[in-house]
Amino acid sequence: MSSTRGQATIAGCLRVADGFTQDEWPGIVDRLAALDDNLASYPADGTQLDLSVRDRERPGQKMTLECWIAGRTRLVATSTSPSGDVGSALVEVRTELRRQLEDAKSRIEDRRHG
Repeated sequence: MSSTRGQATIAGCLRVADGFTQDEWPGIVDRLAALDDNLASYPADGTQLDLSVRDRERPGQKMTLECWIAGRTRLVATSTSPSGDVGSALVEVRTELRRQLEDAKSRIEDRRHG
């Protein structure tokens, strides 16, 4: 997990695993940065995101973005791209993780008000 203090961000909490090069880091962070608003309510030192891809740029490529937030259930967003397009897969996992983060936040708020 990141040891950075403050709010969780993609740049501060993301680790890239199999299938990516260090040169791709800025583009990956740029594509996923739209999640920063969803992550801002969580502490950086209690948040970790892992991105991996299998069978990169091949039909059937599978990208996975996992999110661990201390005290919460692990969230997993996946993309199986028939075309093997990495950019499209990043957008797909970003969209899916955003939905899961919003759903989790809504459930917590419903319990507080219900």
